[in-house]
Amino acid sequence: MKRYQVTGRHIPLHSGTVELTRAQAEPRLGQLGGHTLAKAHVKASAKSDLRAAYTVVGEVHFKVGEILGYDGDVPKAWGDVLIDLDAAEAAAMKAAEEEAARAEARERNDRESRELDQLLAAMQGITGDENFDITIDELQTQLAGRVNFVPTEHQLHNAWAVHVERLAS
Repeated sequence: MKRYQVTGRHIPLHSGTVELTRAQAEPRLGQLGGHTLAKAHVKASAKSDLRAAYTVVGEVHFKVGEILGYDGDVPKAWGDVLIDLDAAEAAAMKAAEEEAARAEARERNDRESRELDQLLAAMQGITGDENFDITIDELQTQLAGRVNFVPTEHQLHNAWAVHVERLAS
C-alpha cells in the first residue's frame, strides 16, 4: 500500500483500501466497510499513530495535510493535490546520497590539492640529477619528515612532474 499526503483541495475516494489512524477512521466509519473500527484500533488510543486497513464502500473525503495509505487507482489529475510519500522519500534519499558523494569528492579533491601543494613546497631544493631524474625511493628519502602524510607513488610522480616543469621554466 502506498502512502500519500493530501496537499491541495480535499479529495474524495470511492473505492479501494485505505490505511488510516483511529482518529481518521472514526468519523468516516459510515463510508468504510464493516462500519466498525478495525480490531487493531479497538484498544488503541484515539491519538495513536497505529494504522489499520479499511475498505472504502462510500465516498470518503480527505482534507489538506492528511496522510493515508491507499491501495487503489489514483487519477492523474490528482498529481498536484496528492503526494506519493514513498516516492518523495526515495527521491530525497537519492538526492542526499548524491550530495554526500559530491561532498566526498570535493573533500577528496581538496585534500589531494593540499597534499600536492605540500609536496611541491617540500620539493624546493631537490633537483635530482642533471636531467632532473630521481627514483621514487630517493625522492621519498629526501621528503622524509617534510610532509605530514605518506604520499603514494602516483602523487610523487605527479608532484615531481610539476616540480620539474617549474624548474625547467
